[in-house]
Amino acid sequence: MYRFIFLLSFVFSLNVFSFDAYLLPARPGKKSEIVPVNIKKKIPTKIIAKLFTNEKATVDQWLSYGGGDVYYLGSTEDIDTFLVWFNPPAPCSLLKAKFDYTYTDRNMNQVKLFFAEMDINTDVGYYMDSFPVYHFNPTGNFSSPILNILVSEPESVVPNPDLPGYVDEDTFDISYLGYDDSLKIFGVGWVKAIPDFSPNPMIYANGSPPYHTLMHIHMGYDSAWYMSKHELIIAALVRFYGNPLPVLRTCEDLPDNYSTDLRTVNVWWEDWGVPLDSGGVKTAITFYQINNGPIDSIIVDKNAIVYGDSTNGVFAFTLPGVSVGDTVTYWVSAIDLQGGRTDDSTTYSYVIRSGTPGNFLLLVDYNSVSYGWARFDYYWYYNYGYFGGPVWKNYSNVLDFWDTEQYGNADSSVLDFYASATSDSQKTIVWMGWGSPELGAGWGALSSVDPQFVYQETSIVKKLLDNGGNLWLADQDQGYALGVTPNYGQQPVPAGHWARTHLGIAGMYDDYNTADSFSIIGDPTDPYFGNLFNLNPYHKLVIAPFYWAFGPGDNWTGVYDSLVTGVVPLAFLPSGENVAYYFYNSSNDSRIVNCYFSWDDIAPYDPAGDTFMLNGIDEAAADSFTIDAIRFLICNEGIGNNNPHPIQTPRLLTKNLIVSSYKPLGISFTIPMKGDVNLDIYDYIGRYIHSIVNGRLSGGVHRYYWKIDNIPNGVYILKMRYNSREVGTGKVILVR
Repeated sequence: MYRFIFLLSFVFSLNVFSFDAYLLPARPGKKSEIVPVNIKKKIPTKIIAKLFTNEKATVDQWLSYGGGDVYYLGSTEDIDTFLVWFNPPAPCSLLKAKFDYTYTDRNMNQVKLFFAEMDINTDVGYYMDSFPVYHFNPTGNFSSPILNILVSEPESVVPNPDLPGYVDEDTFDISYLGYDDSLKIFGVGWVKAIPDFSPNPMIYANGSPPYHTLMHIHMGYDSAWYMSKHELIIAALVRFYGNPLPVLRTCEDLPDNYSTDLRTVNVWWEDWGVPLDSGGVKTAITFYQINNGPIDSIIVDKNAIVYGDSTNGVFAFTLPGVSVGDTVTYWVSAIDLQGGRTDDSTTYSYVIRSGTPGNFLLLVDYNSVSYGWARFDYYWYYNYGYFGGPVWKNYSNVLDFWDTEQYGNADSSVLDFYASATSDSQKTIVWMGWGSPELGAGWGALSSVDPQFVYQETSIVKKLLDNGGNLWLADQDQGYALGVTPNYGQQPVPAGHWARTHLGIAGMYDDYNTADSFSIIGDPTDPYFGNLFNLNPYHKLVIAPFYWAFGPGDNWTGVYDSLVTGVVPLAFLPSGENVAYYFYNSSNDSRIVNCYFSWDDIAPYDPAGDTFMLNGIDEAAADSFTIDAIRFLICNEGIGNNNPHPIQTPRLLTKNLIVSSYKPLGISFTIPMKGDVNLDIYDYIGRYIHSIVNGRLSGGVHRYYWKIDNIPNGVYILKMRYNSREVGTGKVILVR
């Protein structure tokens, strides 16, 4: 009798002091994200977009379930194996795995599901370091990441013919195993049956590093294990009986800016308790340091929550105002109601910068450097050391440069410096991007088109043009950026939208042209851009985005379907579609040059073969385009382009980076005149690792590359000396 009562009490305690949740695949250095069952967990996307628009762009973009573009992984073969891994944040029992799949042939429905202990159970960063990325076509790793297969079973998944797209979901019950060694990393995956080529895994295909999937496939060398950027849609259902610590969902990584005022940083904390009603953050803390001064802290309770609640809420902190040139560094902690504490090791920082009166702004979008404007990294930077390609090359003496990869999003304090100016030269912005709403500032998208288009700043570029300013826009996804085509494709610009009233666009089509390279033609008699089309006998140019750096691949450029009266087209596809124009808007005295393609990726003409060479860049054509565009925009200022070294102080521009790719890392710095430069790498405890630069350089902006493909993950310190004087330090965290 007593034993029966004890068992009832034990079962009751398990139900009361536990909760069921899904785990998502783990990130390097992180525990798996918790998604409680039957609990509304997510803060709405539009709220997060509004609160976190100032976040710096970073290559470490985690694609959580419930967002992102979903596709299936095709071109797979029988016996190919797919595996994701999980790192439980607290003691739990494993119950089920849930996975999504799609069909190319409903008659093929066999897979073998498995649950496994992983070989390394300390940090999933091990898998990032040990298995090559299959997209780069390397030789794979023949060692298995699996320590032990705990269970596997063939399963005939049953597709639902009523679901669109041949998509379905299934579960794999593993609760009978009683597996409870759950603080170890474990894996869930499947093997395609012989000879089935279907079903295929559903994936988030637009994942940047860090990668989240291991695959055992054939890649031309031999069957081996590889990393993949494709995140499989697999989750693990568990039952927590231990209390998870607070989890930092997002800390706003404030960008550099021009303002010396107070700044607000939003921090999103989450805390689930056992039992659930015991969860919640009691105290949130932000530590900060100005330059190398003393460390201070701001401590708040749940009254500082601006959205959500203590279990899943965003806290707001006010950081002090500082002076131009100051660096503010901050990091965060939280304590839950049960006394559990999380001290997040990530540091964030921003620098207060300033604009130069009379200079125009060259703004290079983060995405453009990392994706669309591929050859900025590989050609203009590497060969010439110029930021912004030919614009910097020709006009560095009269521009302020803003690289969002280094500085973060340009907010109103930056853009308004130029929008409110009185001189034609200063009220000019050259904006080089690719789908730039992630910049968060300046576009004024039409929020009624899509509620996700909610930005902190909405009208700075419109203000610039209303002030008689000048804009040179080059953006391959500008329909998306403007909020006209939030789902890409073709769309008329609504009446009253500022893309029509200020930019002169009546209709546009994002992602119209997907060729890996394409030709543009124009009018050789055009008074501003005619010379551009007289550079070869064809009277045309060949644009080759991606091609030189990555090989053939879709470029996703768009076209302008229609333009308002007064707009002058300057470039067309051979079939007649307009891809660039210029526009003097007499209603506000503004001038615009707008390109739906990466105009600096012009392939050189080969007179000997009477054709174009896709493995290079036509520097003369890029220079011609640049000079003609600036001449049209700033026609009254007489700007010259003969002073390439306006730099006043030596400065290390590359600071505090989190890097999760393997490609060479560009490190940038400025020096005012010819001098001796030493740029060295040290590990976190001060041991010398490598010298990037050791020699005498001419004045100006320089960019050198550190090959990091064989460098272990960890924290590294950059130190720069100019004429034997230390002038800057930076931190690089490698998390591949």
